[in-house]
Amino acid sequence: MAGEPGRTEADICADARKRLDAGRPAEAIALLTDALREAPGTLVLMVGLGEVLCRTGRFADAVQHLEKVVAAEPDNAASLFYFGVALQGLNVLKPAIIHLRRAIDLQPRLTEGYRALSMALWGAGAREHAIATLDEARNKNAATGQTEGLCFILRQSIADWSVFDQSISWIRALIDRGVPDLDPAICYLIPGLSAADQRRAAEAYGRQIDHSLATPRHNVKAGDRIRIGYLSADFGNHPVGRLIAGILEHHDRTRFEVFAYSIRREDTDPLSRRLRAAPEHFVDLHQSSDADAAARIQNDRVEILIDLGGYTEGARPRIVARRPAPVQVNYLGMSGTSGSPAYDYILTDEIMTAPAQQAHYSEAPAYLPEVCFNIDPDAPPPQRVSDRTRWSLPERAFVFCVFNNTTKITPHVFKVWMDILRAVPHGVLWLRDQVPGSQARLRNEAARAGIPAERMVFTVAGDRAEYFDRLASADLFLDCFPYNGGSTIADVLWAGLPVLTCAGDTYVSNMAASMVTSLGLADLVVRDLASYRDLAIDLANDPARMVELRAGLALKRASATLFDSSRFTAQLETVLEGMSRRARQGLSKMGPIR
Repeated sequence: MAGEPGRTEADICADARKRLDAGRPAEAIALLTDALREAPGTLVLMVGLGEVLCRTGRFADAVQHLEKVVAAEPDNAASLFYFGVALQGLNVLKPAIIHLRRAIDLQPRLTEGYRALSMALWGAGAREHAIATLDEARNKNAATGQTEGLCFILRQSIADWSVFDQSISWIRALIDRGVPDLDPAICYLIPGLSAADQRRAAEAYGRQIDHSLATPRHNVKAGDRIRIGYLSADFGNHPVGRLIAGILEHHDRTRFEVFAYSIRREDTDPLSRRLRAAPEHFVDLHQSSDADAAARIQNDRVEILIDLGGYTEGARPRIVARRPAPVQVNYLGMSGTSGSPAYDYILTDEIMTAPAQQAHYSEAPAYLPEVCFNIDPDAPPPQRVSDRTRWSLPERAFVFCVFNNTTKITPHVFKVWMDILRAVPHGVLWLRDQVPGSQARLRNEAARAGIPAERMVFTVAGDRAEYFDRLASADLFLDCFPYNGGSTIADVLWAGLPVLTCAGDTYVSNMAASMVTSLGLADLVVRDLASYRDLAIDLANDPARMVELRAGLALKRASATLFDSSRFTAQLETVLEGMSRRARQGLSKMGPIR
């Protein structure tokens, strides 16, 4: 078969998967196409080609191919599954749901089937059924880290806390078992998980990625400009895009040559256009294989590759695993350690990654001196206005604002917010109305705590200008814990709204503390939820102090490194020069860089 005697159809499919995993999709498709030419109608090969087409995003081709397979073999679970996945990829959800459901009925241990069916149901608006499908996987012993993590995040999205503590126990057990497919970012949301727990989850996840394909490192000549490469799927209207735009624009071109490697399809919104124009070289790699993308980065002789994605949606960690650059850095997208040998450093600061926590990072910390984030505001600070009725807010209320994603709201911190509202009768809680169903559940939770509906105000998303106007209308922003706001907090501070945050021992539980402290508001950083509750109550009952906090924030904001891309980039360049110096001297990472 396929030119090699004794080679079975299963062998060919396995070989195609290896080539696909190695970032060579064209080879995988060609191998299966050639084999089918020799043995047309072979079911195993036909399903194998359908799988490869699905995994490479060629959903229309996959549908056309698999339609024939399903018609010929209507009880083959694998072909039904991939046909359903391809239909889902084309957003043809009702037929996708039917075929995925049939695949699971035929093969109840088909774990991927439950995940795909759940996402199809979620996309169709059947959110309760989507979650029930993932619970079904657990009940049929077909659950994995992927399905349990997804089940947790979907429940959080609609504020369904019915099995919150039990879900945490399930995920803890997965971490203890070292399962490889639990998304490390899920662990950021879970109260009680330490930085050590998060590292274990990240290391297990990273072990799925083949690091044996690393390429030889090239030498860099002394005196050359330092070539910096930023790799991202988020060079567009995305929090990472907003946080990186000013940096790309302000690098010193006499000392640094800057490449931006985009692994997303081109968008035409203003921020995407700005990001494409910002670096010296903007390189579109979204259609390149992992191998070709890594080769391009290496051929460009990039000295320091900064991965802005890690394991987040759209990221391509297999590019980084090939080691195309002598120095590789984890920054922004992966809000914690990668647990991977592919990264030498993590860009951070001493609040987000305290020296005592270094053992819980696989990377050496590269410390920025003031703050780890920079946002180049795309609008002047909004003016605070007294008329808040346009937002359905009571004019004389003290407005506690929470515009973080619903996924970050835990029952523990929500209980504290209810305690605050009970103690501040003139207070209201202002939240974003996100996924349908979440508002009703949060109102029900508030009612159980004795808080009437009118003290819970929900708002839908607007454009950026309106968003900042809303923030300026609030009195105090209440941050989430253990997963703080990131770019949201930068926006809030730019709007002149003080932020109360609870800090912990992990990267994500110190993001807000880093930004708030850099603006001279360290008094708004507390270390436990009891102190958080008490301080929120005190502030709501002390108008003079709130005026003082706002005035101090407005004064600091004008000169803060958080909002000054030129100054922040100069500090970043000092750290990057330290990395380069070590690399050019032939030294490996040797502990922290400052």
